[in-house]
Amino acid sequence: MRHLIILDFRAVEEYDKKHIRKAIKVDLENYKQTIAALMVSLSEKTKAVSSSQDKTPSSKEAIKGATSTDLDGTRYKSQYPNDDLKRVLMVFPDNSEESKELETHISKEVAALSDQIL
Repeated sequence: MRHLIILDFRAVEEYDKKHIRKAIKVDLENYKQTIAALMVSLSEKTKAVSSSQDKTPSSKEAIKGATSTDLDGTRYKSQYPNDDLKRVLMVFPDNSEESKELETHISKEVAALSDQIL
């Protein structure tokens, strides 16, 4: 699961109740910046990989309060050599109407976001 970035769009209560390990709490206002920050730091070849990575906040409280500058994309780097695919999984709320709205909104922006990042 190390190579998978999980963005969680659920409300704080649902996020806390059904937390997914290493998921990052986002909303419509900050998900694009979060993806961009993670992808940029993931692709940085000069970023030092050290024991400080083990100290990177992994608890849901630390990730929930993280800003896009606190996020370290190298935490999500694949352990397989030459695997440069970027994988993002989005978790939507259980409420089907709210999920549908999020899906519709994001589907309009995902192609442009992909072009900007790549």
